[in-house]
Amino acid sequence: FDRHGARLGRGGGYFDELLSAARPDASRIGTTPEALVVDRLPVADHDRAMTHLATENGVATVRDRYPESTRQFLAKAEERGLMARPVVFPAGTRTAVEAAAAVGCEPAAIVKSLVFVLGEEPVVVLISGDRRVDAEKLSAVGLGRPARRASLEEVRTATGYAAGGTPPLGHASHVRILADVSLQRYREVWAAAGTPTTVFPVDPARLVEAAGAEWVDVAEGG
Repeated sequence: FDRHGARLGRGGGYFDELLSAARPDASRIGTTPEALVVDRLPVADHDRAMTHLATENGVATVRDRYPESTRQFLAKAEERGLMARPVVFPAGTRTAVEAAAAVGCEPAAIVKSLVFVLGEEPVVVLISGDRRVDAEKLSAVGLGRPARRASLEEVRTATGYAAGGTPPLGHASHVRILADVSLQRYREVWAAAGTPTTVFPVDPARLVEAAGAEWVDVAEGG
């Protein structure tokens, strides 16, 4: 097991199938010697994370190590079949530059989840960290409705999260999600996991699928 609840074994997919049939709120407890708990394991889309790990040192709740907003995001991501494994950076990852420095990647590999308002409709735009949203292109996607950045209050109302930590999916209300094609340059990108101190890695194609997002071209200069 790893400390995020991922599991690696020789069950041939049997346990993942069994776990996927369980109620979403069911506890999934992995029992293992502490010596077999590692920092991170590879995972596939069908994998189901443990909610607890039981070792000779006691029973630990995997998600308790994350802030409440991140735990909220993780639950909603798993409902959509996305097993996100956030990394916590106490110094903060509020901007793409900060996130890239913390993760050790290029700013372009950071997903910015930006909330705009098209007419009166809030939308979430996922865009590469080195790009800016072109309001005219976004307006065209919105059938000519004027586009503007949402206020901090509008961000919170539409998504349930604060600006700077807005995740790319799992929002409080049904919000249209647009993904700029700039994200297709990478096989792995990093996105916010509900707070300014938590981010998670994900394949952009898998992210768009799980989020139910639409690929668009709304970046400046593209």
